[in-house]
Amino acid sequence: MKELSTHEKVMLRWKNILEFGTKEPAVSPEVDPLVIPPWLDQERFRQAQENMKEYMMMVNFSSMSGLLLILQLPLGIVPLIHTGKSESIPSLFLRYLDTGLHVRKWHRGDIWDKDSPAHKSIMQVRNMHKTAFRNLQSYPCPEGVTRWDNQFGMILTQWAFVGLLFTFPKECGLHGEDQKILEDVNIVWRGIGYMCGIKDDYNMCSESLEETIEMARVVYQEAYLPVLKVRPKVNPIGYDMGLDVMRAVRPLVISRASGEVYLAYWMRVFGLEEDRELSWLETIRLFTMGLTFKYLTRYKKFTSALYDYSDHRLDYASQAGNRKKIHEMLIHYDPEVKYTMEAYEKTACPFAVNFLPKATDYNFNYM
Repeated sequence: MKELSTHEKVMLRWKNILEFGTKEPAVSPEVDPLVIPPWLDQERFRQAQENMKEYMMMVNFSSMSGLLLILQLPLGIVPLIHTGKSESIPSLFLRYLDTGLHVRKWHRGDIWDKDSPAHKSIMQVRNMHKTAFRNLQSYPCPEGVTRWDNQFGMILTQWAFVGLLFTFPKECGLHGEDQKILEDVNIVWRGIGYMCGIKDDYNMCSESLEETIEMARVVYQEAYLPVLKVRPKVNPIGYDMGLDVMRAVRPLVISRASGEVYLAYWMRVFGLEEDRELSWLETIRLFTMGLTFKYLTRYKKFTSALYDYSDHRLDYASQAGNRKKIHEMLIHYDPEVKYTMEAYEKTACPFAVNFLPKATDYNFNYM
């Protein structure tokens, strides 16, 4: 039997994910968060967390950008809308403030210690996922999946957090020792994926960094790109929600760039048609974004200073009084309820299901 290439190994895993992972629950009962996986080196995990502090600005940029992209996928948008907690800009602020606080705990804390705030946070998120998906059981699934809560959707979410870093590291601002940096991200997010309930067979992040990079590329090519390149939009309400997410989180971030600027940046990276012509101010901000991630992120003092400031803004917004004040300000700014299941059903492309990859699409035989 011939030895398989990295691409062949990943494609076999990808087909397995589409054939079986779409049928298995998002939070797998086979993944016990109280059991340390045999592959874990806890000291190396802690060191990777420590190393990541130097380039968290780039990790956050990847995550914010990935959020805009996953909202354009039916499997990404429907579970969010169905909860009723993402219906307006004020509610989006609360949702993604909490998301930022959770993920910061996972990046910094001991997710393996059941008494730590990081572990309790990840258990809270696991339970929220179970509840949200349980409430979705009666809603019709897209063709190609038998349940909304599935491991495939979890991998799409994992890609939204760090997939752009693996697929387009330089465009995310990683320069120089990018392989060393990606190794740390791979270690940390392999652990986070496991703790969130992703089985090892389906985890985008694996023991081999080479395989992780290739899997991230495949998820991008096979699941994201076919939807992003279609005009008109497959999922227009997801596109609009992404833009409103950026408006909602503006009190939390340094960048003044709008969602339109973020998307224009990535559409150029992907070689795709931009959604609309930018204004002169947006064009300047797009130029500044390109300058920042192509050149300025080479300087650690610059990225550390910006991340420390954004960290301070997250702390400020999380304080009860400030949280309430910002929420009330956003209600005054835009109280309209926009994102409901009724609104989604009115605007979603009836052929959106055709953009979901299926195991039967892949007929290769490497064995």
